[in-house]
Amino acid sequence: MCETTQEQKDKYLNRMREIRSTVTEMVPKINSVLVGYGAEYYRNTKGEYTASYFRSIRAKAEEDIKIIAKDKFTEIIDSLAKAKEDYIDQCFEKKTTTDPVELNFVSKELELMSREELQEFLELNYLDKNMVRLFDIEVKRRIKSNEQGMSTQGTSLQNFKENFTINDQVIKTLDECIKEMTAARSVSGSTLFFPQYDEYDNMTTKSVTYAELFNYIHGKCAWGAPSKDAVNILDISK
Repeated sequence: MCETTQEQKDKYLNRMREIRSTVTEMVPKINSVLVGYGAEYYRNTKGEYTASYFRSIRAKAEEDIKIIAKDKFTEIIDSLAKAKEDYIDQCFEKKTTTDPVELNFVSKELELMSREELQEFLELNYLDKNMVRLFDIEVKRRIKSNEQGMSTQGTSLQNFKENFTINDQVIKTLDECIKEMTAARSVSGSTLFFPQYDEYDNMTTKSVTYAELFNYIHGKCAWGAPSKDAVNILDISK
C-alpha cells in the first residue's frame, strides 16, 4: 500500500467538493418546472380545466421534480464513486493474483475459514480483484447454504464488505459523502434535501417537502402566472 502525499489528498478532496456542490444544479430545473406548473394552476383558478385534468398536470409536475432530484443525486453518487476508484488506483498498490493453482488452493481454504478469518482475509486482500472475487463466491455459497448458521454468516460477511473502508481519511470522507447523497436520494420521493458543508466538510441540510413546494407556488399565483424570476425554491427550504 502506498503512502499518499498531501497534494494527492488535497486533489481528491477538492474533486469531492466540486462534485457535491453540483447538487444546486437541480434548483433552476425545479424552479422551471414550478413556473410552468404555476401558469397551469392560474388557468385552473379561472375555471379553464376540469378537476381530473388538473390533477394530472400536478402529478406530472411532481413526477418531473422527483426525476430531476433522483437523476442529480445519482449523477453525484456515481461521480464520487469514480473519484474514490481513481484515488485508489493512483495512490494504492493494486494486485491481481492470476496463478490458477494458487487461486484454486485459496478457494478451498476459504471454505474452511471461520467468519472472523474470512473477514481478515478480505481486509488483507481488498485490493486484489481475484481474491475479492473468491471471497464473494464463498459468501454467496454460505448465504445459500442449508447448514446451520452458514446463511447468517454469509449475510454478515456481505454486510461487512459493503461497509468496509480502507483505513485512509480521504476514502473515509468520500464514503461518508456517498452515504449522505444516497440518503438524500432515498427520500427524494417526498422531501428534497440540499446538503451543505462547512470548511471542515461537516454537513448540514436544507429541506423542503413537495407539499411545501406546491403551497409555495400556489401563493405566487394570486395575481397571475409567476415569472421565472419570482420563483426560487431555496427561499422556502429550511
